[in-house]
Amino acid sequence: TPHLHLLVSPQMPRNHNKYNKNTRKRPFQKSYRGTDQSSYETGNDDYSNNASYYSHNDHHSSYSNNYDDHLQQSFASPVGTLKNTPLGSIINADTSRNALTLPESLTSFLERASSLLSSSESFSSEFQFQFAHTVQQQFVALDDKERLMLLNHPEALPLIERLILWSTSDLFYEFLHANANLWLFMSYGESSSEILKKILLHLQTDMNDDSDHTQKLKAQVHCIKMREALEKAKDLQLFANRNSALFLSHYLRHEIVLRNADEVKRHLEHFEEILKANADWFLGEEPVWIRNFSTCLLESLKLLAETRVESLHGICNALWDSIFGFHVELKERTDSSATSSYKMPKDASSGHILDMCCNKESSMIVKYFFKVGSTSCANAIFGAIFEGKLQKLISYDDGQFVAAAILKAISKDEFARAFAEITDNAPENITQMWGENRKRNTVISLVDGCAKFSIQEKAILKAFKDLAQDTLVNYLLSKRNNPRNRDTHADFDRFGVKLYVALLHFRPSTVKPLLEELEKMHPERFAQLCTDKWGSFVVDEWIKVVYTGSVGNNKRRRLVLEKFQGSVVRAVCNPYGSRVFENLLELSDPSQQVPLLNEYIRGEHECKRSKFARIIFSKYFLRDFKINANHWVSQQKKARKVSNMFSDIFTPKGGEKGTTDKQAAQRKDDAKKEEEEDTELSTTNAEHHQEASSSEEADAQTKKLRKKEKKLRKKEKKAHKKRKRENDDDEEEDTKKSKKRRK
Repeated sequence: TPHLHLLVSPQMPRNHNKYNKNTRKRPFQKSYRGTDQSSYETGNDDYSNNASYYSHNDHHSSYSNNYDDHLQQSFASPVGTLKNTPLGSIINADTSRNALTLPESLTSFLERASSLLSSSESFSSEFQFQFAHTVQQQFVALDDKERLMLLNHPEALPLIERLILWSTSDLFYEFLHANANLWLFMSYGESSSEILKKILLHLQTDMNDDSDHTQKLKAQVHCIKMREALEKAKDLQLFANRNSALFLSHYLRHEIVLRNADEVKRHLEHFEEILKANADWFLGEEPVWIRNFSTCLLESLKLLAETRVESLHGICNALWDSIFGFHVELKERTDSSATSSYKMPKDASSGHILDMCCNKESSMIVKYFFKVGSTSCANAIFGAIFEGKLQKLISYDDGQFVAAAILKAISKDEFARAFAEITDNAPENITQMWGENRKRNTVISLVDGCAKFSIQEKAILKAFKDLAQDTLVNYLLSKRNNPRNRDTHADFDRFGVKLYVALLHFRPSTVKPLLEELEKMHPERFAQLCTDKWGSFVVDEWIKVVYTGSVGNNKRRRLVLEKFQGSVVRAVCNPYGSRVFENLLELSDPSQQVPLLNEYIRGEHECKRSKFARIIFSKYFLRDFKINANHWVSQQKKARKVSNMFSDIFTPKGGEKGTTDKQAAQRKDDAKKEEEEDTELSTTNAEHHQEASSSEEADAQTKKLRKKEKKLRKKEKKAHKKRKRENDDDEEEDTKKSKKRRK
């Protein structure tokens, strides 16, 4: 607290009249970029190359006194005129450190504040309050232009975040009131839009809190102000900037979560107007704003589908109609092969949607429609637009994902026609398609569809067998006979894993050669496979098929335990290998868990010291010790190994140099007690089963008690917050008195 006076310097303005009318302010020069493609990738707008300078007097005369008139002038003209306003010259500048030049007073203020925050990791509540109060005073004293420059500067982002986090409710709403004129301009900057998102989260929590009615009303008022500021941007102004488009989608998410159906409907109707006014938006040269608009629209449609607000179904259907140019049907998906009464209109143009599939952002919208649309509508669109053009579609980088979504959405008859079209009525071409990286996603969708509809044609089954044996096995498992080379274990990739998993869930005749190839692997090679990022997924699926699938039998399970249990235990130090070990324990019965855990006990010390191994072993061993006592302590040697294993885990590296005679004597006594317990446990197996049932009841009771404790803690936190709010006024008076005494 004594260092907070360093934040206030004589250079910082105490009021808005910082400069005299006769003196002229030093211009703030900033760098501009052209209208090339890189401006979108870096998140910047296409500004002109002419630098503009504004004096302090011009700023106050043209902006502060006539804010509404200035907004009308800036938004009445086409996109991009915002840069001609005084505040527009600051918006969305290059966010590197030297791009936006701040005045000396602001830079010194930032340096002092950042040095204070970096001085310690934890601060007292009194320091937090004093810091927020001091920063708030200095921030309010700035004019609008300097405030926007500070909000849009990347180094000021942690400072404003601490101000929002540490301030009381009164200070927080003072901050919002001071910046109410800047909401729209803040949405265009990279740093300032992040601040707006955090403000929205705070407002959302206050609006959901029914304990304080006045605070809830304040939050509603500021949400309305933010909404009005966003509505002042006409037509494509918000979508011309990437930051503002992303913030608009974030704001729509906020409204949908709060179930403000009227406000969401108003925004979606605005989207529909934009779509109708720009019907040929994907034809010809693509404008810059379409990417931002499509991402915002897609986020909104996704969230609407998840929340399922019934009052918004009509506007959602209208949006889809505007996107595709004809009426579509959104219902719950049915997997039946029978087509319903939905028919495509005759005047539906196919070129519009095909052009959308060639673009990254618009293809995501088409792909998402096939995920949420009805099966009958997907069948109709496939028959009218995409049938006969799938070969061309999968040749595009973005079109292959649309083709995969179509294959998952259509019914069985349409899938058979699509399969014949893609493979040219020759299923053996699948192996050739897998060799092309661009078509691998389509091959995976074909395999999934054949498994889904249980297609049993001999030519297709033979093609999948050849793909599994000739292509997949040679590609993934060709180096299984060279286990010592550590560079050979990473020969799986994302597409290979997807195809392997899809084939494992296919017919048994296709799965058997894959299982046999894995069973022939060297144990050292199998351990390397368990520790690989993608290979571990293959091992997981293989274990599931062996233990739960139709191909699994006792012989295969016994082979897993006999040949590969050492490999799985050696891989337990790795996070991927620990997942394989845990899944194997979950699928095994108690008699199969015993050799795995015994192998772990006999293993190396490094495996036992791994944090992943400790969690898994304590979870399974300690839980099942009493239930399966006859398995664990049938012999005294096993019990001694268990006790030695625990002593190895919890003793430091380097042996038992730090042990005393008392500890050695205690260990001898513990060993004797364990031997006595072994004899008792071997004679009372039935009692342990009863104890297991009682322990389950006790676990259920403890869960209920924990839930009650959590509820009580939440109530205590709410009461504590209320007390803090009541004591805010008293604390402010005390701080004022203490400041007077210090002066």
